[in-house]
Amino acid sequence: MIKLLIPGLLLLIACEKKESEETCSQTIGDTLMVSTPSAVGVDSHKIAFGIAKANSALYIYSLLILKNNLIISENYFKGKTANDVYSVRSVTKTVVSILTGIAIKENKIKSIDKRVKDFFPEYFYSTTDPLANQITIEHLLTMTTGYKWFEISDRLYGNRIEWAINLPMDTIPGKKFNYSSAVPHILSGIITEATHVSTLDYASENLFQPLQIQTPLWDKDPQGYYYGGTGLSLTARDMAKIGFLYLNEGCYAGQRIVNSSWVDSSAVDQANGYGYGYLWWIGQSSVYSYYYALGFGGQMIFVVPDLALVMVATADPVVNAAESEQTITLITDIFENNIIPAFLN
Repeated sequence: MIKLLIPGLLLLIACEKKESEETCSQTIGDTLMVSTPSAVGVDSHKIAFGIAKANSALYIYSLLILKNNLIISENYFKGKTANDVYSVRSVTKTVVSILTGIAIKENKIKSIDKRVKDFFPEYFYSTTDPLANQITIEHLLTMTTGYKWFEISDRLYGNRIEWAINLPMDTIPGKKFNYSSAVPHILSGIITEATHVSTLDYASENLFQPLQIQTPLWDKDPQGYYYGGTGLSLTARDMAKIGFLYLNEGCYAGQRIVNSSWVDSSAVDQANGYGYGYLWWIGQSSVYSYYYALGFGGQMIFVVPDLALVMVATADPVVNAAESEQTITLITDIFENNIIPAFLN
């Protein structure tokens, strides 16, 4: 009798897990709406102080703050408006991560254990470093491919994906974190090969349209693959929707966009202690842990699940490295020392 019950119990558990992945709770709202800090118990004075710091900054363009699905503060600077579209730079990487999760949910990609070689065997030559044969989707997501790459100066040339796959290896895959814009471009190519449509078309149908984001501008390489490391342009509200999607465990407007298990895995360190998940950065304030998307110049999406908090910032993407670092540091300071404390009111 027990032998008969156990398979049935396992099937029931599997069905419940599958159902929980496919259904969405409506407890924190469907889509973005507008409210005020005081209406949701957030300290408006601390919010105002953070906004003032952003307004006085040289390069910050916008600052949006959400509690759950409610936009409780939305400010634009330097003549920018809600309609302005920004080059979000490396936030593109985070979008590619989301699309990878969607492709796995839809069974277009079987597993993060699939090798790059499974999708682009034609780019593996006798001269390709044998270690590259071991590189998997998981290594791409966590920036642990083992490739030699210096982000400040290295670039892709010619056939971009072929070039990236044949970069010299520094170490075995999975051992060392090394941030590289070449790596998510391979991942964008894998999405195209696995789904048989362009990354933009796949994103439009499975991410942007469900989030009510107009099909955005997205740069592509000479071979027609959309860049995975940079090249996407979004409004600040578009970025807020992406943040809320993850705050809401992969659901938007009652629709399961990406599995909650993917969200959870993306938002914890997966890179041997380097503070990097699945193309999301992992942060820690004095009180709360959070995760964030980060683009050059100060394009940022912060998510603090414990506070139901999302903050979006955009800034001038055409600055030098020192100006970018300065702006990112200031935005992070506003987030950790003004916005988070406001939510502790």
